[in-house]
Amino acid sequence: MIIGTRAFSQSELNAIREKIFELVNSGQKKQIQRLTTTTVNKYYPVKSPDDMLERIGKFSKWILNQKAITYTYNSSRTDSDPNEEFTGIPINMYFDRSYYYVMVYLDTDDSKAENPRVFRVDRFNFPVVEKRKQIHLPFDKKVDEGEMLKKTFLLKMGNDVHYKFRYWYYPQTALDKLPGSRVTKVFPDNSVQIEGEIFSEGALLWLFSQGEHIKVLYPPTLVEAVKDQLHRALKLYED
Repeated sequence: MIIGTRAFSQSELNAIREKIFELVNSGQKKQIQRLTTTTVNKYYPVKSPDDMLERIGKFSKWILNQKAITYTYNSSRTDSDPNEEFTGIPINMYFDRSYYYVMVYLDTDDSKAENPRVFRVDRFNFPVVEKRKQIHLPFDKKVDEGEMLKKTFLLKMGNDVHYKFRYWYYPQTALDKLPGSRVTKVFPDNSVQIEGEIFSEGALLWLFSQGEHIKVLYPPTLVEAVKDQLHRALKLYED
């Protein structure tokens, strides 16, 4: 499972492997070594810093102690400023598809800003500065992590929408990738209607990964967002 996450550098994976070997007897160690040698030797991690374990430990401490931090961040957003400083309280941390994410309640006066906001742990610029400043977390900003993760596919960005998809592929594929989703209708051609809650930006990422096997039925805003992105993608091939 750890090898399959691809979340750690080769050196950190080797360190984790050795820690696991300490928990088993010598006979089991040899068996595990034989079973994992090929996958370890062919291990290709995602591009991440060599201190992920240390980062996870630090964020765990900040979350438990409700410690405010100041940091800069390497965002994937093209309109972001790499030198912009953020100050906030890490609320929780979770793992999803090769990356660790941390949700931070930001200290900001912008009432329209997304808050709390999700950041990828590997994209923080270290050192991160601990602050003595106390930041009050409003009750309505406290997060039910379980409910939040049901609505998250890669990104907690965009509006929280109730969706309806018509799906022509194996239904369990969608149900597994979209926790909290459910089949609400079966059509004569064996396609199904799937409903649930999701954040719109993550929904778009998943929708486009399914190609011709899916059609958005609801909400209209998501239908239009899909159409718009498909039109823009087609224009790239018109030259």
